[in-house]
Amino acid sequence: MINPYLLNPALAGSEDYVDIKAGYRTQWVGLNDDQGYSSDAINPRTIYLSCHTALGHDHGYYNDPKNEHKGFHGVGGFLTSDKLGEVETNTAYGSYSYNLLLIKSKRSFSANSKTDRPIGLRMIVGAHVGVLQFRVNFDELVTTSQLKQLGSDPYLNKELVNKWSPDASLGTWIYSNNFFTGLAIRRVIANTLTLNTNSDLKFDLSRHYNLMSGFRLKFSDHLKLEPSVNVKFENGAKSSIDLNAMIVYDNTDPRQSSHAKGKKMNLHIYTGATYRLGSSLAVLIGGVIDRKYELNYSFDLSVNGLEDYQSGSHEITLGWRIAPKSYLNAEDRTSRRHH
Repeated sequence: MINPYLLNPALAGSEDYVDIKAGYRTQWVGLNDDQGYSSDAINPRTIYLSCHTALGHDHGYYNDPKNEHKGFHGVGGFLTSDKLGEVETNTAYGSYSYNLLLIKSKRSFSANSKTDRPIGLRMIVGAHVGVLQFRVNFDELVTTSQLKQLGSDPYLNKELVNKWSPDASLGTWIYSNNFFTGLAIRRVIANTLTLNTNSDLKFDLSRHYNLMSGFRLKFSDHLKLEPSVNVKFENGAKSSIDLNAMIVYDNTDPRQSSHAKGKKMNLHIYTGATYRLGSSLAVLIGGVIDRKYELNYSFDLSVNGLEDYQSGSHEITLGWRIAPKSYLNAEDRTSRRHH
């Protein structure tokens, strides 16, 4: 819900600003702490840094809509590091997307309106292209004393395996003012990695499919509810289904000058929840400060029996929104020229 760009490359350049985000997640805190392992060897953790923007186009509320039928481009990139026990996967991707209008809106829009500018029905197609590093540290599989008890093992006698592979994802996204739906395919290349231990071990990077869909219910000019569903599946594995809902309060007015005296406070805050069927329940809270800085935190707890052995998972995300100059009204632009 916070950064769907990581899951679908079509969302590169989909916001009205340069979107920069960094996140850290640690799962299953406290699991097997009594076994003498380091926390990194037991608890999965994920770190990422992403950035994306549109090229030469601001499709915000107060832009002149006369050119909205024209397509535009989006670019971006992100880095991830995902560690699960002795296995670590690091990735680096660049992204490209193309956004085009399918059906123009029949509703008119006034620059003084407090409602969203009608955008019609639009579609985006995009791709992530990059590299994947796969590392296995066999020293973290067992402790030294356990290794002595096990004796010789061809897989455990290798200290470190480090493999690189090209990787790519494809995605599409269809959206309007009130709904969105998208499909992405990750690991499109589906190539095979060979771990050259004392005995070669081969495995395939299977394709991952991600289907995301949702809609927006407006209760007022500032308050809306966004329910959504996120389905993830791959060949030979069990599907994962997330049911999500987020409530957003946003009274941000881009027309208001940042230099105006007595200006109202811009509030953009949200809270939400996710239920992963048969697996976990998560809650989140966050907001955007001064239309620039985003901070959110989420906590989730397993509901499949694992909750008896750990105290939950934590995730924090920091964001920085760099608004285009077209966000500034005439008064703001004049003031900036004079300063």
